[in-house]
Amino acid sequence: MPSTPIDDPEPMPGENDPGSRAGRGGWALALALTPVLLIVGLVPGFITQDGPAHLYNAEILRASLGSESPFAGAFAVRWAPLPNWAGHLLLMGLLSILSPRWSDVAATSIPLMALASAAFFLRKRVADDPDEVAPALLCALIAVNVCWLLGFTGFLLGACLFPITLGVWWEGRNRMTPARVAALAGLIVVGYFGHLVSLGLTIVGLIVLSLATPGLSWRRLLGTLAAISPMIVLGPIYRGIMKQGGPVEPIWGHLQDVRSLASWRQQLGWVDPISLGRKLIFPGVRGESPWFGLVSPVVLMIAALVLFAGITWRRRDPQRRGWLILGGVLLLGGFVTPDTL
Repeated sequence: MPSTPIDDPEPMPGENDPGSRAGRGGWALALALTPVLLIVGLVPGFITQDGPAHLYNAEILRASLGSESPFAGAFAVRWAPLPNWAGHLLLMGLLSILSPRWSDVAATSIPLMALASAAFFLRKRVADDPDEVAPALLCALIAVNVCWLLGFTGFLLGACLFPITLGVWWEGRNRMTPARVAALAGLIVVGYFGHLVSLGLTIVGLIVLSLATPGLSWRRLLGTLAAISPMIVLGPIYRGIMKQGGPVEPIWGHLQDVRSLASWRQQLGWVDPISLGRKLIFPGVRGESPWFGLVSPVVLMIAALVLFAGITWRRRDPQRRGWLILGGVLLLGGFVTPDTL
């Protein structure tokens, strides 16, 4: 008796739909951030290092805009186009509609969610891997970092513009239309008012990707240069304002001797933005041990980066060669730059 072929079961609706996979990634990102957001909102004693100072400054700024400011004898608002406006403007807006406590909660939560979402946005624009859940969890880990605990609101808002700007550039890298260039230039201007460091990294990223991504053309290069052209105006303005505050000298507080391994270890510990506590302890275990450092978040992150770099190198996708080069440039730059930066 001839055998009857068994038909393969039909896939569930939406099982292979890219939109469904992206939806799972979004849910994974939201679930990973939910415990942190609950802690921020429900624990009254949870504050960041600089959060209260930013809140107080924003209240002074908001009150000083009125005609009868109680701070008029001591403070005046200067509208010089300095970077780091974004965090103060955010808090001023929040204080207009919320109490100080909930303004601080919102100002702490918004950069957390924004940075994780911006990183996830970039990943979706660049990668063609259908997996969305694991990258979403990694994006959540990136957002919960030491800079966030320190309350660097302006810096984090500026850092959000880094992946967004690079993602917009990547989508239109081979079709630099006037609209695309204008959008990128607008993101550069907004990034300037976020933070100067993240803006500088964004410009470095655009240049490295433009030169290292295959298919380089004059149109792409000129479009990229036109997108960062607002710095021709903003750069000298910032330089002139900074001269009023005196010179800024690079200082390496931890890298005292480039020939010393111990000095380089201190530098590595200083630039670590992932570990939230001491690296020589382990939760639930009494005492300290150098072996605990092997499972610290920064060491695990470095191991993951080495693994991902090896996988990327083996795949040798020429279209994404620029991202591998940019990642190396940023990691090396973050490791050797002075503490004052």
